[in-house]
Amino acid sequence: MVSEKLKNLTRRQKRLAFWVVDTGLVPLSLYLAFSLRYGTLTPMGFAPGSWVLFPLLAVLGGALVYGLRLPQIKLHTFESRAMLQIGLVAISLSALTMLASYLLGLSAPRSVPLIFGTLFFLTSVLMRVFGLYLLGYLLEHVGARRVPVAIYGAGSAGIQMAGALRQAHEARPVLFVDDKPALHGLMITGLPVYAPAKLPSLVARHGIERVLLAIPSAGPGRQKELVRQLVKRGAIMGHRSGCVSQL
Repeated sequence: MVSEKLKNLTRRQKRLAFWVVDTGLVPLSLYLAFSLRYGTLTPMGFAPGSWVLFPLLAVLGGALVYGLRLPQIKLHTFESRAMLQIGLVAISLSALTMLASYLLGLSAPRSVPLIFGTLFFLTSVLMRVFGLYLLGYLLEHVGARRVPVAIYGAGSAGIQMAGALRQAHEARPVLFVDDKPALHGLMITGLPVYAPAKLPSLVARHGIERVLLAIPSAGPGRQKELVRQLVKRGAIMGHRSGCVSQL
């Protein structure tokens, strides 16, 4: 199955795939930059000498992508630091295009390098966002069934748990519940946050089979009390290991 093949890819194979895609985006983004600047699908007729930029920047871009470690960005931890890495590559590509055009005496418009860098940044980010959603879809709809779970606690521990579950193949995080009213109605790491009182109806609506406690600051007594309250509300029926509650 497709999901199993993706799961069995080695880390080296995944990084190679991302390197190939990112490197391929360099000449593609450059072509789109020329096309947008001249308003035509055949822009090289307006800048005939600029074709040399394509192989040159493909090589330099591949080196930049590797040197700034874009292939090592993990889809499940795509964050502001990863955006910064992609931004640095995009800025470097724009600067290299300007430098190459100057040294080679090319007549390409000055706006092309800026459009080029912007397009590379956008396409590289969108490629990863698409890959993240595609991976999630395959794991949820094509692979083996994943148990839908709710996470009690939308703090740092809950966020880490949600990230870990998304990389696993046994459980699928659906939502957070948290005691803090300020968090209710927010989206955290793509999951909605609800009040604990709504959990029984949420269990029925989303088919949640387990409630996972992610409140490390709460001692054993507090965790037992939380489980007791959930049982009383009819949200769960029993629990295991003090932190995993099973319907």
